[in-house]
Amino acid sequence: MELRPRNRHTLLILVAMISGALLIPTLFMDGMFMDGLIYACVGKNLSLDIGTFWDPQFSSTYMVSYHEQPPLLFGIEAVFFNIMGTSLYTERVYCLFMAIICFFVQHYTWKTFFTNKITQRKLVWVPLLFFFASPVTFWAYNNNVEEATMVVFALASAGFQLKAIQAAGNGFLWFALGGLAIVASSMCKGFQGMFPVIIPLTWFIVVRTISFRKAIIGNLIVFAIPAIFYLLLAQYEPAVHSYSHYYHDRLAATFNIATTATTSSRFFILFELLLDTLPALFLGALLSLAARKITFTFKKEALFFLIVGMSGIIPLMVTLEQRGFYLVTGLPFVAISLALLVLDGANWLQEKVDQSPKLNRALLSIAVLLFAGITIVTLLLAGQPKRDIDLLHDVNLIGARCGENTIASANERTWTNWSLQGYLVRYNHISLAKGDTTARYYILTNEEPAPSGYYPLNLGTRQFHLYERRLKP
Repeated sequence: MELRPRNRHTLLILVAMISGALLIPTLFMDGMFMDGLIYACVGKNLSLDIGTFWDPQFSSTYMVSYHEQPPLLFGIEAVFFNIMGTSLYTERVYCLFMAIICFFVQHYTWKTFFTNKITQRKLVWVPLLFFFASPVTFWAYNNNVEEATMVVFALASAGFQLKAIQAAGNGFLWFALGGLAIVASSMCKGFQGMFPVIIPLTWFIVVRTISFRKAIIGNLIVFAIPAIFYLLLAQYEPAVHSYSHYYHDRLAATFNIATTATTSSRFFILFELLLDTLPALFLGALLSLAARKITFTFKKEALFFLIVGMSGIIPLMVTLEQRGFYLVTGLPFVAISLALLVLDGANWLQEKVDQSPKLNRALLSIAVLLFAGITIVTLLLAGQPKRDIDLLHDVNLIGARCGENTIASANERTWTNWSLQGYLVRYNHISLAKGDTTARYYILTNEEPAPSGYYPLNLGTRQFHLYERRLKP
């Protein structure tokens, strides 16, 4: 019995629900990795007209001009704060929105690649599963890191360029759109976002289904548009000021091993890549064993996507500042590459589902149960802390006592707790000054004595204590 066409999306729906189950319940809990927390603070401030797009601000006492990253993420996130307000769910809705967009853009890229191959097009669930099952992917979207936004634009650029490559003519318009997406990608995290410029020539060298002339024209277009954009931007003083500070504050400092190194090996990022592709390798092996065959039909195309993905990963090895979530931008291309090698197994499973109404209904039932489970668990866990439990407890008590838009003081040890600074700014817009004994409030850990003139406020805090400057009663 042949099923109606709408039922052929069963595996795609199931993968979407699996992705949601991995991401959503913890996403709406309180607590966030320091980098993403700081980005949320900057975006929130921008929405409140504290700072500008080209000169954003973290707090009124530290990183008053924030230029650790280019400003596009903060500008987009500010729109969400303008629409939704400053509750803790705003940046989480933003992250979910970006994850959904990424899902559809990767879907678009795969479908564009297989424009004239209907059988392979419907196997789009394979690369999506491989990407969203990676631990670093749902971790990144849980924590509002730059890569979770940048990957959307990098994938979009790839999809547009593949559309141009598939087009009968020169594909000027699609290459131009690919170049514009590269501009957006680079405005999230600088030069790292430029890696899709290699796509036309890499396709010519590896796959060889377009002419050298078209590859050169395509590369000139996708390179020229960012180049022209930044040449024009160089005439605008606020942008020049922003990128000048970004270069000195961030890029140049990255090569200072003493202060920025997060690993002792330049090969750390490759080891992380292996760990984060283990789910895809395991699932791919299961599919291949089921079909008793590994696909070699698209081996050149698999190599092409692997090269594109690695071009966004290998450059990270030039410094010792490497973190697992830096992989996220190149990871969907690696996922597509791996998916191309297991299409026989994927097609075997797709046909089983298409031809079996019982299996189809069973998988749809699992998807419905997953959706219900995601909804229930998310509602039960929403707002509860998933990390920094004691710190969030203290921040809530300190914020309630100090009030909004306050400057509190702290010693060096407390002041350099960036998560403390981030939560205070994010939830109460309390800025920390270092060693200022004129401030009304002083925050210290529970092992340290307060400066003269400050007396403890018994708020029931666990990790940090709040002191008030006043005459002794």
